[in-house]
This record gives sequence, structure tokens and C-alpha cells, in this order.
Amino acid sequence: MGLASYHLVGQGCQEALFLLVWSCPDCVQQANLSELAIAQIESSQWPHSSQILLAHKPDILMTDKTHVVWHEQSVARTRGCVLWFTGLSGSGKSTVANCLDQQLFELGKQSFVLDGDNIRHGLNASPELLVGTFGELFARRFGLGFSAEDRAENIRRIGCVAEIFCSAGLLTLTAFVSPWRIDRDRVRAAVESSGSKGDFIEVFVDTPIAVCEQRDPKGLYKKARAGEIRGFTGIDDPYEAPLSAEIVLEGDSASPEILARQVIDYLRLSGKLKKVAR
Repeated sequence: MGLASYHLVGQGCQEALFLLVWSCPDCVQQANLSELAIAQIESSQWPHSSQILLAHKPDILMTDKTHVVWHEQSVARTRGCVLWFTGLSGSGKSTVANCLDQQLFELGKQSFVLDGDNIRHGLNASPELLVGTFGELFARRFGLGFSAEDRAENIRRIGCVAEIFCSAGLLTLTAFVSPWRIDRDRVRAAVESSGSKGDFIEVFVDTPIAVCEQRDPKGLYKKARAGEIRGFTGIDDPYEAPLSAEIVLEGDSASPEILARQVIDYLRLSGKLKKVAR
């Protein structure tokens, strides 16, 4: 029985198909399988079945149409805002955001930091982190890497979370490289369309790349320069700096505590700090 036209005709053939899937998934992936064989693989829990299904049924990643309705909240809350920290890796985004969070806490204000690295441990986890629990097909569909598409989805997801936190009345601090201007602008549009202009505050941590490389807290610049990492922002992938950020912090000019106080000064002047509940 050849792989070119594999058909299931009985239990023996089912066992033979299992052996082929187990021993040579690439062969089965390239074979002309019958609908019955594909159905058998789809209903199985065999090793490599996910990659074979992706080859023979690419539409398996499509979902049915959804029918959802927006439900208005019963409680009218004073909105917070989204402080979107952007800048190169090593610019100090997370450090300043956490210092700001501490200072806001000391002022009795409700705030929370959504950090890029932390989010990629859960909500925006990589396929490698998901596969052990959810399987290969799920991991490939929902896990995020660092391709342009995955980076856009990373920002879209966290933008939605930031908007929810903002609507709950929190000063929401996000620390993401978010290299593409269009992705940041989309989040701005979503946040402000749900509330009002000024609910999204872009904070550009403007630190020279030479300083970022010198800091290199994760050793990523060194790996990128050695060719071990490709598509690294600032080295072989571009970073689009904000054109008109509400706040620009010179990341190498002062301590994180002083930079955080500059953000608090802005929040006071804009009235945002007064609006947020204690």
C-alpha cells in the first residue's frame, strides 16, 4: 500500500497508518491522504498528528463565525489612563515604570504594571511554553514569537488588557518595546474611543542604543551582534520612535526615581492623578 493514495479499509490499515505517522511524519505530511485517513488522524492523539493536519487541512486554523453582543456595565466608574512606556530593550522602561508604580502606591493611588517579559510568561506565551500543556496544534495557533505578525498580536492583546484596567479606574503602566508606530497608534485609538482623548499617554524612554548595549541586562545585544538572535530591535530590525509622545524621558540623564517623578508631574498637570481613586 503506497503513500501516494493511502486509504483506510480496516483495523489493520489503521494500525499501519499509525506506524507511518509515528515513524515518518514528513512522509505522511507530503502524501496524498484520503478523507478517511485525515479524519482518523484528526480524531487521534497520535504523535505528530498536529503538523500533519496543518499540511493537509490548513483551514483547521480557521474558526466559526462568532455571535457576540456588547453588555454595558451597571457601575459607572471614573476611568484611569494608560501610560504606554516604549523604547529600546535596555532603555529603562520597566525600571522606570516600576519606580513610578511604587511612587503612586505611596501616594495612595491605584496602579499596576504590565511588563513585556512577564506577559510573555502567560497571556502571550511562546509556543514552546504552551506545547507541554496544550499540545502542538494549540501552541502553534495561539503561541507568540517575535515575527512581525506575532509582535503586532502581542501589542493588540496587551492593549485590550490595558484598556480593561483603564476602564476599571487604574493607572495602567505598560512597558513594551512595541517597535512599530502603527501598533501603538492602534492601542491609542482603542483606548481613547472607549473613553476620551488623553486616556492614552505615550511615554518614550529615549535612551541611546550605545547606552542600551552597554547596559544589556539580558545579554540580548551581545547575542544579536554575534548573530545568535535575528530580528532584534535596534540591531537588524527597526524601531520607530514616537513622533509626538506626551512624555519623553531621557533614559541616560537621570535616575529612574527622578524620571518617574517627571511622569507624576505630568499626571498632576493633566489632572489624571486627581481623578484616580485612592
